Amino acid sequence: GRGGGQGGRIDGGRSLGSGTGAEIAFQTFEEEDYEGRNIVDPLIQWMKDNPHAHEYAVQAFLGFESGDLTSRVRFSTGGRLLDMYLQITEKTRELSILIVEGDDFTYLVDEGISRRSHRLAVGRVERDPDDRRIVNIFSTQQAPTTEKTRDFMSLFLSWWNEGKPVSR
Repeated sequence: GRGGGQGGRIDGGRSLGSGTGAEIAFQTFEEEDYEGRNIVDPLIQWMKDNPHAHEYAVQAFLGFESGDLTSRVRFSTGGRLLDMYLQITEKTRELSILIVEGDDFTYLVDEGISRRSHRLAVGRVERDPDDRRIVNIFSTQQAPTTEKTRDFMSLFLSWWNEGKPVSR
């Protein structure tokens, strides 16, 4: 994959430091969601209908390439306000999801039809003090816990299953 789940810092497109996102084994988006439905094709269509260009630091972290589909949504669930950055490469069906809550993030990449393991990383974002856009992303080298993985999946699926509300 191309995503920034390799750890370190993204600053103006330069990766500093090293580390790895933990490899997590769980059901792939490619096959089905937890209710047994394929969600990759509907997600691709939703992203085509709701495009959003990511900030440069997010593009660099996710490994954006020309032709990738990108969307961003702000949603709340369980009293939590979240920004979710989605990116998918339609040809390979590689899906990257970055969920930011305040200055903390969780990142997942599903390498789609290549059937490689998922990667999950956690870390912090640095925001511009004036407009709050993300200017740097710092990925930790710690392996995320099972609890963090379950939290991530429940956040994504709560948005998906609640009708995919859009708020930018």
